[in-house]
Amino acid sequence: TASSTDTVAYFASTGGATTDISIVARGVITSGLADIGEYIEVVGDEEEYRQGDVVSVSVSDPTKFEKASRAYDSRLAGIITTTAGLVAGGGADSHGSRILALAGRVPVKVSGANGSIAVGDALTSSDAAGYAMRATRLGRVVATALEPFSGTSASASPSASASASTPAA
Repeated sequence: TASSTDTVAYFASTGGATTDISIVARGVITSGLADIGEYIEVVGDEEEYRQGDVVSVSVSDPTKFEKASRAYDSRLAGIITTTAGLVAGGGADSHGSRILALAGRVPVKVSGANGSIAVGDALTSSDAAGYAMRATRLGRVVATALEPFSGTSASASPSASASASTPAA
């Protein structure tokens, strides 16, 4: 058992009590996946939200998220992921079953609405629900493209990878 002088990271169960599911670590905590995310609640059927969907804070319920469906949406929040190695919330907190990427490299659904996407291009929401597009003017940005995309219309599956980040103000 670790002493308080050996502890580098300490994650307790709900209420702060140390239990069998608490984590006390010294050194490195590793996972097969590297992204960081948090459980969120979504508007409508959770099954309709998939890996790579771009989401915004819901207009009808600001405690939930919905697929972004407006170009340069001022409520743009992030990208749904299924590959997070570290996930916050959930369990007794009951914050939904979908995961919003907070940091890392995650697939994102993209549209060619603003033209081809090059590596390094900023991505924002598009008018196609759940899809990102190349940002060509100032506004909210959800990610940076890590792969090129030269399609002309939204694809049904993730077509480019992006580095998820907190949207710019």
